[in-house]
Amino acid sequence: MAAPALAITSAPAHRDTIDRPWYLSRHKCTYCAGQGRVVSDGQIKDCACVHRAVFDIVMRRVEMVHKGYRLPSVARRPRRGGFAMLDQELAADVHLIARRTLDARDFTVYVLACEHGVTWRVGCQLTRLDRGNWFHRVYSLQRRLG
Repeated sequence: MAAPALAITSAPAHRDTIDRPWYLSRHKCTYCAGQGRVVSDGQIKDCACVHRAVFDIVMRRVEMVHKGYRLPSVARRPRRGGFAMLDQELAADVHLIARRTLDARDFTVYVLACEHGVTWRVGCQLTRLDRGNWFHRVYSLQRRLG
């Protein structure tokens, strides 16, 4: 039997984490019991705790960009005369994805909680939400954006 024309010799490094969602899941999660997967409508899906973990990782990187830290990046191939602001592009991409994905009220909560880092007391006053709805929206947008 002939070998396939394109044979993948090794999977990318990030693929290892994607195939094992328990790596990012909370061990105290009551829905997935730390496994990272749940059965919903007869299908196996990633748990919301995994999505929140991905969101937290991305937002930590964006926070480092806003504070002025340079994130390590690896040049995959040699270039001549190329210039890119990869750190700032990451922060801008996250902001634009949030704007495109969330409705107006959730986007306001995202900007206040995630980009400006306001406390829930100030956020509740600015958005006129009570504490429970504030945290519900924050957790919901973390799940959706993760």
